Amino acid sequence: MFEAMRRKERQITGEETEEILKNGEYGIFSSVGEDGYPYGVPVNYIFYNGRIYFHCAAQVGKKLDNLKFSDKACFTVVAQAEVLPQELSTRYQSAMVFGRARRLERGKEEILRALCARFAPEYPEVMEKSLKNQMAVTDIVELVPEHMTGKRRK
Repeated sequence: MFEAMRRKERQITGEETEEILKNGEYGIFSSVGEDGYPYGVPVNYIFYNGRIYFHCAAQVGKKLDNLKFSDKACFTVVAQAEVLPQELSTRYQSAMVFGRARRLERGKEEILRALCARFAPEYPEVMEKSLKNQMAVTDIVELVPEHMTGKRRK
C-alpha cells in the first residue's frame, strides 16, 4: 500500500523519525474533502503516546469537514532545514506520517494540557485560564499512524 522510499540512503530509523515528531515546532496536516482537492494546513501539534494531536475550532472548519468525507490523512514535519546554495540542495530532516484521523471524543483536556505544557511550560497560570475559557470551543484531532517514514540529507 505504501511505497518504499526511493532514496534509501537518506532513510532514517523509526526512533529517529519519532524524535523529529517529538521535537518539531509545527507540522502540515493534509486531508482531502468532497471537492477532491488536497488541503494542507500548518498546525502546532504534539506527538503523544505514539499519536499526533492538534487543536481546532469545535465542530466547524475545513479540517473537520474533510475528515467527515475521509479519515485518511498525512502529516509532515520538516526540521533543521538549511539551504545549501553552493550545492543547489538542502540539508534537512523530515518525517511523514500516514494514518487515520478523527475528532477526539474523550480525553480532550489531557491533550490540551500536554499541548500547553509543550509550548508554554513557563506559563501555567495562562494555561489554566485558557483551558477554562477555551475547552468548550476547541476540538482535538487525533491522527493514528499506519505508516511513518523519516528522511535526512546531511
